[in-house]
Amino acid sequence: MGNSIMRRCCTGLLLALLALPAAAESCSAQRGFDLGRAGVVANADCTSSAAFSEAFALGEELATLEHARAEALRQQALASGEAANRHARTARWLAVDIEAIEGALLLRGIVSTGPSAEAARSAASSATVASDDADPRPSTTTSDSEDPQ
Repeated sequence: MGNSIMRRCCTGLLLALLALPAAAESCSAQRGFDLGRAGVVANADCTSSAAFSEAFALGEELATLEHARAEALRQQALASGEAANRHARTARWLAVDIEAIEGALLLRGIVSTGPSAEAARSAASSATVASDDADPRPSTTTSDSEDPQ
């Protein structure tokens, strides 16, 4: 009988130890960013972590800016003249803000692109448009057929 209690105790302790990395991972800054970007409500247990909360807020803000930039580019495509120029300027300003957030994420070791961010983007992909990735800056390269003289 003593061995049975000892086995249950050790088994329970082993399971608890195995769950520790999973619990720590679920409240990581990366997880906070991914949830914030996807617009998913954060786990109440994780909101006490400053790194998680800050990353969550950055994820939310990045998603908002990306959506606004996609909308500005969509409006630019529909408009003409000064209205199109106004939407292009807005898209460029938003791109600068997006780059600033991505820089802050890089300094914190949070991945904003790639496999870890794919889940966040797939949840919000219905709101994006194909022109979201278009670079509004004019190309500075010349083609082979152009004479540089």
